[in-house]
Amino acid sequence: MSEGGRRKSFWESFGEPQTAVSLLILYCAVHFLARVLLSPNLNGGEAPQMLFGQSFQWGYQPGHPPLMNWLAWAALAASSGSKLALFLLREVLLGIGLIGFFAAGRAVLGDARRAAFATFFLLASYGAGWLLHWSSMENVLLATMCCLYLWADTRALTHQQTIDYVVLGAATGLGLLSSYVFLILPFATSAALAFTPELRARLRVVPLLVAAIVAIIIVAPYFAFAPDAVTLARGAIPALTELRDLVIALMLFAIPALLFFAVLYRRAAARIPHASADSWMRFFRIAMFIAALTVLVLVLYFRRSDARPWVYPVLLPLPLYLFARAKRACGSETDRVDRCFAIAVLVCVIIGLGVRLWMYESRAHDCRYCAEYWPMPRYADTFRQAGFLRGTIAASDAALAGNLKLSFPDARVVTPDAPAGVFGPPVPGECLVVWGGDNNNVPPRLRDYVTQTYGVKLQDRAMQGDVEATLLTSKTRRARMNFLILAQGACDHPRT
Repeated sequence: MSEGGRRKSFWESFGEPQTAVSLLILYCAVHFLARVLLSPNLNGGEAPQMLFGQSFQWGYQPGHPPLMNWLAWAALAASSGSKLALFLLREVLLGIGLIGFFAAGRAVLGDARRAAFATFFLLASYGAGWLLHWSSMENVLLATMCCLYLWADTRALTHQQTIDYVVLGAATGLGLLSSYVFLILPFATSAALAFTPELRARLRVVPLLVAAIVAIIIVAPYFAFAPDAVTLARGAIPALTELRDLVIALMLFAIPALLFFAVLYRRAAARIPHASADSWMRFFRIAMFIAALTVLVLVLYFRRSDARPWVYPVLLPLPLYLFARAKRACGSETDRVDRCFAIAVLVCVIIGLGVRLWMYESRAHDCRYCAEYWPMPRYADTFRQAGFLRGTIAASDAALAGNLKLSFPDARVVTPDAPAGVFGPPVPGECLVVWGGDNNNVPPRLRDYVTQTYGVKLQDRAMQGDVEATLLTSKTRRARMNFLILAQGACDHPRT
């Protein structure tokens, strides 16, 4: 209620934290509902979590921190392997990240309304408002931990309480367990702090050491017990290709929200006299610059196939920087502009949801890797009719393996993507080998994995065949799955 007992309008309540948080929760809930209405299969970002969620391990893949796999394992264990648990987990993580980012905005901007608009900026951006709903769940967790780190870092610098440094240490440790890419953000913000005297003076040395101890305690068990925890393999992507992909990813991250900001907040987008005197603006500007240089070096060195995760520790601070500029340049006279920006964000969200539904309904005829469209019940029924009921399933890749685990919850599913020991204890029964495509010969990678890991001879098969069926949402396009069934117990125990 406002002064005089008058009920606040919806727009007036935008300045209240509970309204912003409620809108962010509603946003995630709508996307959860959209995911439920889409494919009944697991997509390429969800299937690996179903696969690795079969058991709890200290590590799963060499050089891949396991926090996302641990969370997926816990969600699947609590839900008896429900795919809805993975759908919900993605949105819960995203919601936590957005709320953490909003809290960081309040610490930096001192204004709940501007903090809300800085967070809504992400909802209208390609990198967060679109890509995170399609990307791997590891990327969602990475973005969330970057948001939580920004909140913990800004809170420690603002309030300077020991508990804030403990939270900072926890965010850093959990962030490292989410992805090694996360370390770019603490490195960049620490370097930026060195060049921002006003903020550097707020540091407290003893609580900072406490934060470091907390972070070490969190990550120590993983590095102590996980095999290949620090393995960081280099790829073979051409340097110019990797550089091109990185530049494109950076350019697309904030579109179209950045265009809306530039048009609507013209005074903030223009040169601001004495802007360097604003400590937070200087801090974020330097942090983003250092993070970008760091990413450039690392990407060119490692030459991996996906540059998108690198953009989150670089550009997630951008909305905080932009609305700090708006606060300095525009003051409090932005009500009309704020309304226009809110409408633009809402339009982007609605269009994004519509395009998401339209793409699923219309793309089966030209999909390259069609995991979302596989007629898994038809495939599973064929495998059962051929004689496989339970046991071990060896699949050619993680997307297929995760969907087979969903279809055969009592089976153990393995894949060449990780060591055999991470898939849990053996399940007595036959050994089903599955791969997609028109070639009825077992792919060399899958063949070598099965023969070398379990010591079986693929010639000693009880059944071999294939099944072809029409893709979901399509009337004409068909996809084929090939399989062979080995004798009972053939894949129960890997070689030591």
